[in-house]
Amino acid sequence: MKNDRFLIGILIGITLIVLLSVGIVLFTHNELTYQSEDTPEGVVNNYLIAWNQEDYDKVASYLYEADNKPEYQMVMQSAYESKYSTDTTSIRIEKSIIRGDEASVVVTLIYQPGDPFSTSSQSSDLVTFVKQDGTWKIKQFPYPYWGWDWYQLPAELKK
Repeated sequence: MKNDRFLIGILIGITLIVLLSVGIVLFTHNELTYQSEDTPEGVVNNYLIAWNQEDYDKVASYLYEADNKPEYQMVMQSAYESKYSTDTTSIRIEKSIIRGDEASVVVTLIYQPGDPFSTSSQSSDLVTFVKQDGTWKIKQFPYPYWGWDWYQLPAELKK
């Protein structure tokens, strides 16, 4: 009889822990929301949301206007090729530095390991901007959210 009460107490405790865990997961989910695009940090946030939602037209709209600007197809191909890397990478926006019509945003990239025995690693990088027609446009973004071949001259024009 005493053992039955003890077992019931353990089962109730386990059930409460499971319910608490499920509640935490369900109610602490951070919803991604677009921010104002009048700051470089807002553009970084919105660029990442568009990238993760696979809205490649919107991703391309955040890029600065120049020769060989990547269009939808090139952005989509880069996103597809870096899918594993973006699934295991998160970004923390740190601070911005604005100088006239140019800006940089310091970001920390957090890389999650592919196995349960390794620890995550971090590195800091810059997202660079130029202001075009009063709007902040991305000039460079760290990998894996940027294609290595963006803004490159086609091979036939390099000759």
